Amino acid sequence: MNDHQIRCFLMVTEEHNFTKAAERLYITQPAISKVIHSLEQDLGTKLFIRHPNKRIELTEAGQLYREMFRKLAAEFARVQTLVNNMSRTNHMKMRLAYASRWSVAEFLPDALAAVHAEYPNLAVELECLEFRQIVDDLLQNRLDIVLSFSDYFEQEKEITYAPVTRINQVIVYSDLYVSEHGTVSTPVDFEDATFFLSDSERERGTPDKIYGLFAPYGYVPRLQYLRNWDSVVAKVEAGLGVVIFDTWAQYLRMKQFHGVDLNSSHSVALAWRKGLPSDIVQCVLGHIRTFATLGKCYLTGQ
Repeated sequence: MNDHQIRCFLMVTEEHNFTKAAERLYITQPAISKVIHSLEQDLGTKLFIRHPNKRIELTEAGQLYREMFRKLAAEFARVQTLVNNMSRTNHMKMRLAYASRWSVAEFLPDALAAVHAEYPNLAVELECLEFRQIVDDLLQNRLDIVLSFSDYFEQEKEITYAPVTRINQVIVYSDLYVSEHGTVSTPVDFEDATFFLSDSERERGTPDKIYGLFAPYGYVPRLQYLRNWDSVVAKVEAGLGVVIFDTWAQYLRMKQFHGVDLNSSHSVALAWRKGLPSDIVQCVLGHIRTFATLGKCYLTGQ
């Protein structure tokens, strides 16, 4: 028994006719009949019942072999794809970056493990960078594939990207803020708070976006800019004010920080450099989408 016999058998079961099956396989009808006869001899059983009007149907044994051969063919195709991927990516490295203030441990390792199962020889190098640096490095081909907010990619016509998921925005505060100002539970409770931002956010129109976020709550938040995000976090940790982050923010995994949900969300997207094989892109995109939207990575408590 060989793969040619199996292929002919499955084609006959699909067409229910020797002549049509032969045409699809680009062989003659006598040739495919000979192959099926040879297979029946090898298996020691009849696979088809042949009727005088040329109609054929599977015997009970033929039905069992059909299911077995279908599974065998599917598994063969899967292994063949895996071997091809191993060969093609034998010396290939993929540089993947995400924002330095994100905690993605809830989903990214699982997603990359799934990618590795399909491309065992693809080496993935991870980097954590500032949002703007991510875009610049991608444009300069210093990165292959990146995870960031969609609006960073929308400004660059040369970048190809696809949506992954949406993540909620939250007001982040510390235990010391509660000690000073009392318990908080809704965005309204922060009317008198100072909202810290990094100075780099001015140019992106962030202030207008924040004002829009708080319009439904009836107040205009008081904003204060600091030189960098480390200074922002230090001020928030000291209880001197608050900051707006998203639910992937690494600080929400620290016991001294808490969050109050805003009725708003960010779109997260995956972008990639030109020339990256499309099958690898779709593999990474599909698995990150799957694991990022399972719900494990969202804020679950305060």
